[in-house]
This record gives sequence, C-alpha cells and structure tokens, in this order.
Amino acid sequence: MILIMEDIPEHAFLVQHALVSLGFLTVVCHNTFRGIDMVRQKEFDVIVTDLRMPEMGGVDFIRYVRMFDKHTPIVVISAYADVEAKSETLKVGANYFISKPFRPSDIKNVFEQFK
Repeated sequence: MILIMEDIPEHAFLVQHALVSLGFLTVVCHNTFRGIDMVRQKEFDVIVTDLRMPEMGGVDFIRYVRMFDKHTPIVVISAYADVEAKSETLKVGANYFISKPFRPSDIKNVFEQFK
C-alpha cells in the first residue's frame, strides 16, 4: 500500500492514477497531520509526499516520519525542483525526488523497484 500525501485533489488523482496503472494499491491523504497519524498506525510500502502543503511542508513531514520510521521509502513529487529543494529533502530522509510535471515513465522508473 502506498500513501500519497498531496493537498491538491487533482494532483493526488494524477499520482494515484499513475501508481494504480502500475498495479499498486494506494490511499490518499490531503492533511499532513492526519498523514503522520496514518504512518504511526499502519505500515506502508512507500510514502509519496509533495513539498508544499498548507499545514506542514513536505520537509517537516519527512522529518516527523523519520523520527519513528527509518525504513519506509519516501518519494517526493514536487514542482519545486530546484537543486536546494532536492538536496534538502534527501538530507532529511527522502529516498527519491520526482519533478512535476512528471511523465508516466518517471513514476515507472522509480516505483518499478517496489513491486
């Protein structure tokens, strides 16, 4: 099961559609605080997060998740894809960074290894 953290429903749908077409089961969460609760209560195979969300940014979300979950792969999918943003997310514990807009092949290249 893949957790998709994305506050914009249309963006969440695009990511979810790409992952479902690859055969993954997904759940979408639009609130980072709820997402943290979900990660504490359930083990996910992969966590996908955006960087810009209203309650808490993706970098802080990753920091919180990594306090109690050191192993679940985290994939950042964001339109804010400058070198500094990528570096910061990897530094705090993300495993992969995909820039928006993404192509289906971008998703496939990263997520194929999680099958």
